[in-house]
Amino acid sequence: FSSQFLQNLINAIADPLLVKDRQHRWVLVNDAFCRFVGRQPAELLNHTDADFLSGEQAKLFWQRDEQVLATGLPSETEELFQDRLGNRFEISVKKSRLQDESGNLFLVSITRDIRQYKQMEAELRQSQQFLQLVMNSIPQHIFWKDRDLIYQGCNTNFAQVSGVGSPGEIVGKSDYDLAWKPEESDWFRTCDRRVLESGVAEIGIVEPQLQADGRQRWLETNKVPLRDQDGQIIGLLGTFSDITEYRTAT
Repeated sequence: FSSQFLQNLINAIADPLLVKDRQHRWVLVNDAFCRFVGRQPAELLNHTDADFLSGEQAKLFWQRDEQVLATGLPSETEELFQDRLGNRFEISVKKSRLQDESGNLFLVSITRDIRQYKQMEAELRQSQQFLQLVMNSIPQHIFWKDRDLIYQGCNTNFAQVSGVGSPGEIVGKSDYDLAWKPEESDWFRTCDRRVLESGVAEIGIVEPQLQADGRQRWLETNKVPLRDQDGQIIGLLGTFSDITEYRTAT
């Protein structure tokens, strides 16, 4: 293949690509990399990280490069890239070692700008936090499980009576890990399976529950199947209210 063909080939790669030699000089770049840093190839080739980055960051990049060159093991890291003009980028960098037919070592680096991904991640986290705040404000006890009957979330009220303390601690647990009696856990899961298998909600289930404070309570529980956008059942959502006082009064 001609040199032009190979250059066209790497220019077809959508992500910024950079190749460095053993002295950390930039010996090959693609069009995406040039657009990423806002420079022409002639301004980049035969330069090093130190020509464009702060000395501390260039040193950090070189240390990671040397590790890949020495071990031959690829690496993938997320880094904050800041050029000498003060432009800041959150990037994901994949690095691997390349050896030519003469035995010379090179470092191939493929970069992805992940600022948009990080922004979406932050917005999702903020949305999840708001949803959790809403759940915690509801007076009922709320929980949800996956198809394997493993808890994926709950509100504060449920976390307190189950003994886990906070909603985040419920994730990954089953009913047998919580405060209830074993026979109560068996019953809860029997109801769960009926809902998952039938796809029909069960409303107004009256059942006993031993709670984390040692009190035996009576609940009125509702369980509904959770479906994805294609209508497939992926778990269940449950809510319950404590009806102990009402039940003992009658």
